[in-house]
Amino acid sequence: MSAVERILPPLIGLVAFGAPPVYLLWQVWLAHRSRNWPSTTGRVLDARIRYDEHRLPRVYGSAWVRYEYHVDGRRYTGTRVKFGGWLNTDVRAAGRTVVRYRPGSPVSVRYDPRKPSRCTLERRLAGLVWIFLAIGLFMTGSIFGALMGWWE
Repeated sequence: MSAVERILPPLIGLVAFGAPPVYLLWQVWLAHRSRNWPSTTGRVLDARIRYDEHRLPRVYGSAWVRYEYHVDGRRYTGTRVKFGGWLNTDVRAAGRTVVRYRPGSPVSVRYDPRKPSRCTLERRLAGLVWIFLAIGLFMTGSIFGALMGWWE
């Protein structure tokens, strides 16, 4: 077996399993940074449960909340409730979120002063982020170990 044949499959796995943990680490970092972001008052434009059309019965869905806010006289819209919130597909939790953010109600929007279009309603991280991050880092570490020949 050539070196390319030996290295290519784990390298592909490293990229495939390494990209999601990098994105999740980015979410963790943003959630941490958002604790110091300024806030402004916004208004909820729409709030609903989006069901997964490919799963029956309709027990899988996530909250979708769209809101507007203004920073330095410029109008922005956002949909992030919390960092990694898209991972939660529990319809009951989504229902609680939709009830909390009713259309027309005022909300406190935290925004990144460097990029005001980056915003969130809640500065916390979805709990599932930690689970998926742990799985992704374990898989990435295992593939990296295989690539380095540590498991021979």
